[in-house]
Amino acid sequence: MSNTHRFTPRLTNGRRLECLLSDNDNRRIKRGDWQATVTDLNTGLQLNVEGADCNLPGCKCDAVVINTDDYIKHERGKHD
Repeated sequence: MSNTHRFTPRLTNGRRLECLLSDNDNRRIKRGDWQATVTDLNTGLQLNVEGADCNLPGCKCDAVVINTDDYIKHERGKHD
């Protein structure tokens, strides 16, 4: 049975996305230096994400979306 996993990467403007990931995509998420392409099950968008610094010194437990332009185009299209 497949589960979904909540994933909240940051956009470059600091806003957080609310994504759902499959088990397979969730396994790609790490701590430290990493990059992955995952699919948000809510929108069907593929997101390129990578490990990022959080607010603690030397800690990289956060994630940031690399292809922010794709997400912005998707959001604009919902409001046209």
